[in-house]
Amino acid sequence: YRRGLEWCSANKEKPVDQFCVLSPVEKNRLHTEFNNAPTDSQSNQTLLDVIAQNCELFPDAIAIRYFFDESQLSTPLTEALSTVELSYLELRDILDRIAVWLIQRYGDCNGQRVAVCLERSELVVPVLLGIMKTGAAWIPLEQDWPVERLSSVIQESSPLILLASSSLKQPSIEILACLVVSVDADFIQSLPSLRPGSEEFSRLAMAKPRTEDAAYIIFTSGSTGKPKGCVLSHGNLAHYTGWAGRHYYTAVSAGNDASHSNGKITGGNMCLFTAISFDLTITSLFV
Repeated sequence: YRRGLEWCSANKEKPVDQFCVLSPVEKNRLHTEFNNAPTDSQSNQTLLDVIAQNCELFPDAIAIRYFFDESQLSTPLTEALSTVELSYLELRDILDRIAVWLIQRYGDCNGQRVAVCLERSELVVPVLLGIMKTGAAWIPLEQDWPVERLSSVIQESSPLILLASSSLKQPSIEILACLVVSVDADFIQSLPSLRPGSEEFSRLAMAKPRTEDAAYIIFTSGSTGKPKGCVLSHGNLAHYTGWAGRHYYTAVSAGNDASHSNGKITGGNMCLFTAISFDLTITSLFV
């Protein structure tokens, strides 16, 4: 408070927005000292690169474990179906199928957008990764949003397509000015797999996103006006997920599922309990 009064007295002709609350020492500590932590992450590495490495290093390790809401299942095999697990190899197969289908259908997807309205399932993560692998960015929607908000986001973002879970009731989604494709396990299995040496393999290699390319776009609530899209790059995503992995999993004891090798974390579990349109859900999805 005293610093502000002193500045105002000495700078009567200057606009208030030029006043910095921090002293030079505090500003240097915040901008330089606190941001000088060394990291072993590569500056040009994306989340897709990390996933690809995990597929090579831990092909049979569990990447995703999805628990059914058993009360919604009308089958005598409820107990056997209560859990679905995907290994890293299975994760790669599904994300590659999504990527191949998108480039076969739309060609060059770099810089394009794909909207998604997905309920929680084992398919959420591979679908999002498959979209990003084509160079496109994904935009999360929620079924319970008002039609006006859904329409505003679709109009503002102009996505190529909307991928929606087939089990969702979609009266509000189907009226949107956007092509809707239902996504479920049968749809995924109907898609062609990625074959090394194929045309799609070469096209996906060329479409490899750069760190400055958009990875996903999250829209604000619109509580203060029209919803605004916030673009997050692949560099943003890789930087945050890398930090979160190091920060959260170093606190996991050796007795839990995380394993430690030479001080590095090589595994761990993260629960998905919030909607994918919520910005912090990125932690649950990809860390």
